[in-house]
Amino acid sequence: MPRIRSGVRARRKFSGARSRKKRLDAGLRAETVALEIGRSWYSLREYECGRVVPSTQTLIDLADLYNCAVDDLLEEAADAM
Repeated sequence: MPRIRSGVRARRKFSGARSRKKRLDAGLRAETVALEIGRSWYSLREYECGRVVPSTQTLIDLADLYNCAVDDLLEEAADAM
């Protein structure tokens, strides 16, 4: 991982806000996305609110549905070493 500064490394984590923005940019309703990826509407809401982190497969499914890269659903996070 690339080093940011002494004792801190760059990491990527799921961003519910980015996921929601991609969904809205694609003109999709939460209910439609949930059905397409085989999850409940409630689960999708939990992902977008940041309370639950989706599985890797769900991230791939969301990226496919939103026609974007998985990286577009992630954001930088700094964690102490």
